[in-house]
Amino acid sequence: MKLLAIPLAAAAFGQAPAWIQRAVPPPIVTWRAADVLGTPVVEGIVVDRDLDALTVNVVDSRFDPPRIVRQRDLAGGRVRWLRAGRRDRLARNEIAVDVVGRGGERAYLLRVLARRFTLALVRSVHGAALRPSVFSH
Repeated sequence: MKLLAIPLAAAAFGQAPAWIQRAVPPPIVTWRAADVLGTPVVEGIVVDRDLDALTVNVVDSRFDPPRIVRQRDLAGGRVRWLRAGRRDRLARNEIAVDVVGRGGERAYLLRVLARRFTLALVRSVHGAALRPSVFSH
């Protein structure tokens, strides 16, 4: 299990893989591999930027070409951290992202809905220097 965790952890800080880049237009701010849809393969959780908004995308690699299957816009200009799924101590279908913008810092907990194209907002927390554990189960 440790051997699998090392490449996944390293991947979260590097350039997004080609299959994600095919689905999400640049600039990609950050990304992470996680199982949030409950499929046999992991999905790409990607945050990209468009003007003053950030978009959280779930990219499904089972399609050819891979495509965005869930999406949510968030106000802000910079992402401090991104976590997703059980590997990050969230529920399997949850994504947590911490965004810094003009109004300060806000962490969002999003949930993948079964039959919709969106990510539902479960909860948000406003504060300074928020840690990923704010949403851990």
